[in-house]
Amino acid sequence: MLMPSFKSLLSSILLAGAVVAQTDGPYQLGLAPVNIEKGVLNTTLNCNVTAIGFLNLGSQPIGFGVAANLPGRVSVNQPFYVTAGTRLIVPKSLSSLAGLFGAKYYTGTVDSVVLNTAGASTASIDAAKGTTINIPAAPLNSNGVSVLEVPGGGNSLTVGPIKATKAGTVILSFGQISATVKTLDKDRKATFITAKVVCPAQKRPTSLAGIAVGGSDSTSTITPPGVGALPTIPADKTAGVTGFNYNCDFSGFVQGVVRVSLGGVKPTNAQVRSGGKITLSQGQGNIILSDDLVNQIKSIVSIADHTTLTLTTFNVVAVNASPATQNIIPSGGITVNNVPIQGGAVVTVPPTAPQTTLPDINFTAGASGSTAFLSIADAAGNASLRDADDNEILAIDFTCAALSPNVPVFPYDIQ
Repeated sequence: MLMPSFKSLLSSILLAGAVVAQTDGPYQLGLAPVNIEKGVLNTTLNCNVTAIGFLNLGSQPIGFGVAANLPGRVSVNQPFYVTAGTRLIVPKSLSSLAGLFGAKYYTGTVDSVVLNTAGASTASIDAAKGTTINIPAAPLNSNGVSVLEVPGGGNSLTVGPIKATKAGTVILSFGQISATVKTLDKDRKATFITAKVVCPAQKRPTSLAGIAVGGSDSTSTITPPGVGALPTIPADKTAGVTGFNYNCDFSGFVQGVVRVSLGGVKPTNAQVRSGGKITLSQGQGNIILSDDLVNQIKSIVSIADHTTLTLTTFNVVAVNASPATQNIIPSGGITVNNVPIQGGAVVTVPPTAPQTTLPDINFTAGASGSTAFLSIADAAGNASLRDADDNEILAIDFTCAALSPNVPVFPYDIQ
């Protein structure tokens, strides 16, 4: 029998690092709140630029980034808002030209930013309707790209309300964006160059995210938290994390809530041809034990100190793609050792994330002109409950039923 002091020391050694092991990936997006998606898109728009008082510069490539928070799942007729921050990236060619005339800063207003809401009761909504969205003064970089953040300062646009009158999926994308961009000199006084920038709606806009609609549980309006500082991701990619609660059954021993925040990356925003490959990459997540679940375990097995958890199944289901279901967990499962049986304890999957992530999973794109949609379904595995001496008390299987509707991951546009 180990002495109490040594038992405590052993327990501390076993649990060292387990409490702090947590992934903030992909791209440091952080944890997603329960029932909220955090999505980030980086793309390039072809925009018409007319410099008032100067010349028509014609079509120019303008980088466009957006970070948005939105509900992952809503009831039929439940109003919701989307909070977002955007980033316009002005190419060197335009900034160098403006710099020749003494411009040192950009400022101006966003006159229109249309959010397409396919599947909702209205097809689109203009975030700038009835308001003025200012572009905060941003340094003009004559030797590279210049970055204009809107609304800037860690603030967010709040777009909505949006709702759907029938079960299905609301797909978000961007329509026409227009802005009036002014230039300032070194003293932040206006120069004579003012540009009108119009980025027409794409024939097939790049889908940003989707909201699953189903049931009639609530009609309370959902307003996600603001996005804060805008994350940076590589060009032509979409990244996201989604948060939700599983209700898990440990073989009838206990049942309780497990919080999940799961992230991944769409490697390219380009449309996929029918029969082509749809990829979900950089999969990683955090599983967080609830106080209620821990209290149930402790009430039955009071000496339970920590657990070794093996996740064997985490299914992703596909619409307009095949196969219909894939398990994102590699064969043999993923084992996480020394997880403290404490409310708020975090199980990181895989344990080495974000440095290493789950293997890519691939689906085959369905019918031309459709949108494929990936969602999270059920999960399963087993847990070994152990005492402070690391002796196994009980080995038990668990299952976590899919939510209805399923939890969205990404939409993919099919040519």
